Amino acid sequence: MMAHWKERDHWLSNEVLFARNEIWDGERFKELSWFWNPEARWVIPALCPNCKQVVGSQSIKDELGLSPETHIEEHYECSISIQCPNCYLRFEHKPKVTSGGPRNIALIGHWDGWQPFSTSCKHSCGAIEVSIATMKKSDRCSTEEVYVSGFVPSYLLPNKCPISLDPFLEILVKELEDLFVNGMEVEYTGSSEGLPPGKIVIRCILLLWTGDYPAQAQVGKFIQGGIRPCRRSNVVELKDGRLPTSVTKRLGFWKAEELQKFCYPASEYVLGGILPDDEYHVWILIVRITEMIFQIGRSGWSDDDIQLLKQLILRHNTLTEEVEGLKSCVVTLHNLIHYPEEIKRFSSPDNYWCYTFERAVHGYVVRSSNNRNMELSFSNSECLREFLKFHSGNVQSSMKLNTSFFPGYVHASTISEAVTMAKHRDVAYQSILVGGKKYTSLSTHEVTEVFRVLKKQQLKHFTLAVIQAPSIYMSQHGFGGTLYRVGEHVLVSDDAGELSVAKIDAILAVNIEEEYHLLLKGEEYAQSVTETGDSRIHTSSENPFVESTSSMIFFPCKSIVRKVMLFPDPDHLHDPYMYVVIDHQRPFIPLNKEAVIVPHFPEAGDMVCVRGTIGNEVYFAHIQSVNKNSNTCQVYFYGNDPGHPSISASKYKRLKLQETVHWSSILGTAKGQFIGHYWVA
Repeated sequence: MMAHWKERDHWLSNEVLFARNEIWDGERFKELSWFWNPEARWVIPALCPNCKQVVGSQSIKDELGLSPETHIEEHYECSISIQCPNCYLRFEHKPKVTSGGPRNIALIGHWDGWQPFSTSCKHSCGAIEVSIATMKKSDRCSTEEVYVSGFVPSYLLPNKCPISLDPFLEILVKELEDLFVNGMEVEYTGSSEGLPPGKIVIRCILLLWTGDYPAQAQVGKFIQGGIRPCRRSNVVELKDGRLPTSVTKRLGFWKAEELQKFCYPASEYVLGGILPDDEYHVWILIVRITEMIFQIGRSGWSDDDIQLLKQLILRHNTLTEEVEGLKSCVVTLHNLIHYPEEIKRFSSPDNYWCYTFERAVHGYVVRSSNNRNMELSFSNSECLREFLKFHSGNVQSSMKLNTSFFPGYVHASTISEAVTMAKHRDVAYQSILVGGKKYTSLSTHEVTEVFRVLKKQQLKHFTLAVIQAPSIYMSQHGFGGTLYRVGEHVLVSDDAGELSVAKIDAILAVNIEEEYHLLLKGEEYAQSVTETGDSRIHTSSENPFVESTSSMIFFPCKSIVRKVMLFPDPDHLHDPYMYVVIDHQRPFIPLNKEAVIVPHFPEAGDMVCVRGTIGNEVYFAHIQSVNKNSNTCQVYFYGNDPGHPSISASKYKRLKLQETVHWSSILGTAKGQFIGHYWVA
């Protein structure tokens, strides 16, 4: 829970020095840096003795006559009279001052309703949960780190009653208020991250609240669709709904993760060439948005990444209205436009998305019960789990290290054991064999190939032993490690850095003269070329085709770059001889913000920027008239006047010919003004 303090240089400065990866890389954590900064001093809020309502620090500072620049003293001996904003009681209060504490805790709140039974019925439940924001997201995203504030019998709550959830939320709110105002005294027996041991008062704060759209509407008490559905944007009315409305007849039963994986990486290969061009273009934009959020952005968001995401969302929403009509402009589509600002404020979405909480729900439901008083059964089981978690001690899972025959060779029976090994504090294991192992042998040709790959001279007499496993876990790959299995396809890098595709046929631990090596045996794929010698490219995705060479290769496990998938040639699905490479784990997207044009609705009199037909040149054009039927407009272009070389490059004169420009070529409104007959950019 001290991970934020280890990376305090990320949030103690107001400048954006690091990519937005962890939750403390967001603007909101920096705004609250005083809560953890030991050098910051702040006034503790007060609790009304009558209604227990919180009187904020700013109200107390106003009574003390403190401006933001005024130095806050260690103690204030005098009492002041303050008024409760809830019951209006005026009472005496002695101001208290404290410093930020690095051990203070921030929480992420969540609410969601769910069905405890596999079949649909009227008995619905819900859970109010929290997770600890000051942990690294790789640790926080485990269901073991989800803590329940309370289970709610949702089926007993009145419908369309905005305050029905308040009695259950009030318990959490009151406890948070007490932990923030009074704190909890904890005795640390040892130092941590340079902080001394001793008795420390720890305080708690709620950093953000997350949930799906219906749950957020219920907690936030705003209408789920309809009039004024978004409090941030001045939108008049949007309907509630889900998109897309019909991919299969059972779309309503798809889980969010299933729809996400269909969208990216599968859909552009399945739907390419099937959907009409205009509809496919709208769909491919949501594919790129999904890729950015669920793949590219998980390693951190730069300002350019956020701007690219914003451009993609604006273009997607605009084209959705043009192609599908207003019926498709539902509130959940509108909510996409807030993603970029949320990433700026709270960092990467995988810090606070709902997948971890949804997985925790599965844990509640599968617990044995007699199906009576379900919420009480869930509560008792969860209390027992949390009690055992904190009182079982820091017990490390038993690790199977085979050091008798292969020095340094590591094997785990299960993936969970491999993950535990990789997180071991004393030794970091980057490559771990997983699953049942067996001894095997190599042919003479294979032994020769192994020595060649390892760049070793083959001796006349040598000792060689080989163990084979079905999978290998590499802790440094992907997000929290990647498990590679026999039968999967990978990108492999050679000594020159060239990438190629290979299929894993065997995972081997080879010991030569008491020195152990991890090797993979596989089938090599070569890039498919046309009759003219050009690389064959999949039209919809612009990814290359590859063909099997039927040749066997060995390569070190450290040469694996990442996983890929091979999709059969859509024109020869039943008897494919070449495959499209689906690089679903690529670290970057082949787009930039300048390449994504947000459609601009032109009006007569606008000065706009128009993209030229050659290269990426941009021209200024003054719109004279607009034709909504053909989506074109008549414009005069403005350019430099060759007859007046003294005019600066920022001044442009109207050219004589009037031309027709399609809306799709317009990049947006130009910045500048008219001075006489010239446009000054």
